[in-house]
Amino acid sequence: MKRRAPSLWAAMLVVAVVGLLSAACGGGTPTPTPLPTATATPRSTPLPEVPTAVPLASEERPLTVLMVPQGARREAAPAADSLEALIAELTGLRVEVQLADSYGQIVAQLCSATPVAGWLDGFALVAAEAAGCADPALQVVRNRRAGFQVEMLLAAEFAGDEVSADDLALLAGRRVCRATGEDAAWLAAEMMLRTAGVNPVTDLEAIVDVENYDAVVTGLYNGDCQGGVVPSGYLRSGAGETVRTLEDLATRVVSVSESPLIPYNVLVYPPTVPLHIRIPLSDVFLQIAADASRADTLAGILQQDSLERVTAESFAAFRQFAQASGLDFVALGE
Repeated sequence: MKRRAPSLWAAMLVVAVVGLLSAACGGGTPTPTPLPTATATPRSTPLPEVPTAVPLASEERPLTVLMVPQGARREAAPAADSLEALIAELTGLRVEVQLADSYGQIVAQLCSATPVAGWLDGFALVAAEAAGCADPALQVVRNRRAGFQVEMLLAAEFAGDEVSADDLALLAGRRVCRATGEDAAWLAAEMMLRTAGVNPVTDLEAIVDVENYDAVVTGLYNGDCQGGVVPSGYLRSGAGETVRTLEDLATRVVSVSESPLIPYNVLVYPPTVPLHIRIPLSDVFLQIAADASRADTLAGILQQDSLERVTAESFAAFRQFAQASGLDFVALGE
């Protein structure tokens, strides 16, 4: 059968559809797609070199260790040089031992931005702790004790029937004897008086400075003062011949209060000294103190018999005592 040619109507329909499609696509001359432009491959830019921090306790940056000589400074100075060399030999740590004139100087350094280590007495310890500048690590031991105690004496006529620390309140408006040059004992006495409600600055008739502890006891015995401070056990075993020969001493002078143990010297670190330095430094101090051939190097400054590690309970009673006194130890540390 012969095929029929497409009709004119069909051809016209095709033309119309193509026209509509062209209009929908914008019509006109097609725009050629531009060829992609080559982009340079990005390359890393070297960062400037950042200098590495010089390690603490290194040759270039030694750690300062601050100490107050417990004896003659002429003996402590060569001991400080020997101690530096000994610590370097045993640990590789580089330290610079500086002899300070006061514990206040050490507290100020501990609370600065510069990392240091320091040996403090008990009063400076609570001041530095109050300021957040001291973590204790070791303490000095002498005669098998890690600190000292004092006791307050009272003329018996002012004490109650049952002698107690409450009798210290009776010293308001009275005279108190203190031994010249015994600042630590007097500060402890001041804390004891404040705990009893007596401000030594404003509430006493007078503070009478005498030559020594024997003179404190004699002053009480003779009525020159009504209160005084001496080392604990002084009347039993420490008094001199003058005091031991006083008649009826026990009935005329009584002990009314004793302080807790007050630390001799404590090694402390501020938070800025890292553990990887604290641990070997504390260990080498212990090692030196326990070595009979080397202990004198440290004893030339600290006068220790030995050292021991601090525990959580080491200073609990003393801290409570300091808090009860109401003294501003942050201000004292300054």
